Parts: sequence; C-alpha cells; structure tokens
Amino acid sequence: MPVAFDPRDPRHYVADYDIANDALLVADVAPALLARAPFLDRRLEIDWDGALRVPASTVDAPDSPAPAFIFHTAFCCSTLLARALDAPPGVVALKEPLALMSLSAASLEATFARDRLDDRLHRTLALLGRPWAGDGRVLIKPTNLVNRLLPRILAVAPGARAVLLYSSLREFLVSCCKKLPQAETRIRWMANHLLPGSSLARTLGVDPAHPFNFVEACVLTWYAQMELFGEALARDGGQRLASLDMDVLLADPAGTVARCARWLALDAALDGLDARVGAEFSRHAKATDQPFDPAAREEEKRRVLARWGGLIDQAEAWAKQAVGPAAQLPREWHPLA
Repeated sequence: MPVAFDPRDPRHYVADYDIANDALLVADVAPALLARAPFLDRRLEIDWDGALRVPASTVDAPDSPAPAFIFHTAFCCSTLLARALDAPPGVVALKEPLALMSLSAASLEATFARDRLDDRLHRTLALLGRPWAGDGRVLIKPTNLVNRLLPRILAVAPGARAVLLYSSLREFLVSCCKKLPQAETRIRWMANHLLPGSSLARTLGVDPAHPFNFVEACVLTWYAQMELFGEALARDGGQRLASLDMDVLLADPAGTVARCARWLALDAALDGLDARVGAEFSRHAKATDQPFDPAAREEEKRRVLARWGGLIDQAEAWAKQAVGPAAQLPREWHPLA
C-alpha cells in the first residue's frame, strides 16, 4: 500500500469508494495486475483490508486526459473488447472498477446529494483516467449497472467518448440462461438497480424493488438499458457516442476493434492489434487460460438453446406482449462507423 497518496501517480489506484465514510480506497497496482484480474472488483489481488483510505473531499482531481468508455448491456463480449484494446502502457483498460459500482449504488440512496455524487464521480474518473505513459490513455469499461450514471458521467467528463455495446434481447436471454441457476439472483439485482427512475417502471406501474422472477428480471433489465442508451444517444446526436451490436463485433473482430480504437482515439491500441485480437478472441475473456473460439461459442449456444429454448421463446413472447409496448428503444443508433 502507498505510504502517502499521490494523485498524479496511476499506480496509486482507486480500488473503491467507501460510501459510509466518503473515502477513496487506494492501493498500489501495476498494469499487469489490472490485466490479470477478470474484473476490478474484489477479485483484484490486492490487500483490501490494508488499502489506504483517503477522504474523497480532500483529493485534488488531477488534470488527466478524458478516459474512453465502453458502456454495455452485460453478457455481450464487453470484457473481450476491453482486453483486445488493452495495450499498456499506451492504453490501459480498467474492467469494471469497483469505485464506479459503489457510486452507482450511492445514486440509489435518497440521502446521497446529487451535487456530491457528481463531485465524487468527477474526482474518481479523473483519478482512474491518469495515463500510464506520457501520451497514454485509459479505457474504462464499467459494470452494466453503472449505465444508470451514463448521463452524469458524460457531464463530468466532457471530453470523453464512448462505445455503447449491446446484444439483442434473445442473445441476452441466452446468456442469462447459460448462467443459471446462479444468475437468477444476479439478474434480479440488475433489474432492481436499473429500473429506479426509469420511464419503463413508471409506464408499467411496477415497483423497481419488486422480487421479479427470472424471466421478468431478464426482460426488464434489457429494456431498462435500452432506454438509458436511447436517451443518451438522442441527447448526443453522434458527437461522443457510437453504438455497437455484439454480432457486428463477432463477425469482424479485428476490423471492429480497430474502428473502436480510432473512434475512442486509442492510437496505441492500433499497434499489434491483429495479433492481440487473434489471441483474445481465441480464449475465454474471463478465464484466459481456457480456449474459447467462435466454434466453441456456437456450440455453447446450441447447448443452451437445447435446454432452455422453450423458456427463451416464452420470455420473448411475454416481452413483446407485456413490456415492448411500454418500452423506449433507441430511435437513432449512431452505429460505429
């Protein structure tokens, strides 16, 4: 752990935000450690109990370059895309930093003031965005629950660009079913986190805190995220946001990753891109010692549909009848060019 926090040094990494004590948890890290962790939550191999606690209100936000972002709807190859763009020290990818998840949780607390939320978001993003090389950039891929903060993040990081990565409802359902039974509680938690404040919840007249069943949680989670993406794309008009369908990414990995790098101004990621994409797209994004190529992905999907296809069909039918008419989908997608 650092003896004293240096807000200019990216190795003094903001591992979390302590809501109760309004403090940043800081730990010494290196890019290799960040790359090795599947996500930068409690799976990050640091001494969490020994992390330095820095009062958030006392931290001077460094003048960092605006980070690039990948916002996503979950289970749509976002970790794979982040790994393919990770080219340290020129581009360092931060996969689901816990501090942003904690701030998203804080946004649900009625006692957490909006101006305080914006201030802590600004400071945290400036610290996460510290470059690891003189002309380097940082790419942040928040967890999908941070989508509820998308407009606030764009407001406090005015120079930032983002890719909005998504999959179809059917692909989302397939991925959710693949993770059963463990996923049932997690997907319900997603719905409970993303529905508050949404037009979808108001129009349907549902309580966002309701203990939704698995199908309800999957469908409501997907549509709530589509609403958030649609609102952001409409406000932006293609200036800072570009959408990306997972199927487009998987159909042309190298070309799509290169277009993402250019859109996000991650120039260092273009060096050695083809080899890096070839390596990352041939193994499991979260268990990189395991091979996982397109053929394996299709076989996995076939097995899921063989077991859960009936449930997925029922979920799509219910979504079309009960949720779709109340939902707000993006009108202008502004796809990645």
